[in-house]
Amino acid sequence: MVFRPLSQCKSDLNFQPVAPVSELLPVLCFQGQRLTGFDRQESINAVELQGAIEDLLASVYPKLSFIELSRLFNCLVDAGIAFNAEKFFGNWSYSYNENLLLIIQLLRTLPEKFLDYAARKDLSPRDLEPLNLKQEMDKELIGISECGASRSEAALLIELISDLKMLKKSPANIDWTQRAADTIDQLKICRFPKRYGLAKEARKRAKKLSWPKSVRWKWNTRSDQNTLDLQLSLKSLQDLQAFSERFKMVSEQAQAEENNPWQ
Repeated sequence: MVFRPLSQCKSDLNFQPVAPVSELLPVLCFQGQRLTGFDRQESINAVELQGAIEDLLASVYPKLSFIELSRLFNCLVDAGIAFNAEKFFGNWSYSYNENLLLIIQLLRTLPEKFLDYAARKDLSPRDLEPLNLKQEMDKELIGISECGASRSEAALLIELISDLKMLKKSPANIDWTQRAADTIDQLKICRFPKRYGLAKEARKRAKKLSWPKSVRWKWNTRSDQNTLDLQLSLKSLQDLQAFSERFKMVSEQAQAEENNPWQ
């Protein structure tokens, strides 16, 4: 085992891991570059590792988000450390290709606050892919990082905002203090005004229809299409006949409504 004074080890590979290696463990380094303990200042020795840097990093950090991996990749490049990019990404089950490289290069331009959030939420390349449209989104990305959005909500927010900016329909005055789900509804109305603009009122009207007691219904808006999902409980053929008659009444009520959302 080879040791090196910690004071002689650089921290150029500090990729800001979400879960740093415990300080109870010795600091590890490679060619005078720290792999762990980036902020430690004690007068101790670091353990100098030997081997392929791609495999060493994978053994020290077996689980990394795509954002962390991108940051680590950029640190290696900036530090001038030779490594095999395909093997590096392959150790975390990513395929190194031109699209992946474009996303990594794009991440260098995004706000650090959003990148920290994206690392914690483990946003994937697919989640981030709409950002490749190179629309100016710094303000919105910071808003996403502050609104408490889940990973799936963040991915949908990125997609909706990117679409709106591409269509020159970027919404103004987004309230990032509200729930992420409410912001998504607001953006959906802007993105699909014909469908989502009517959906809220349609739900209110659907509640007033004369549904059979054992029927559960839910109004959904998927992409640019409104649907009414029904769940029935039938105990006999007589129930089926009764439901048929009641649904005829419901249908007549719905057709009498103005601004039918199915139109």
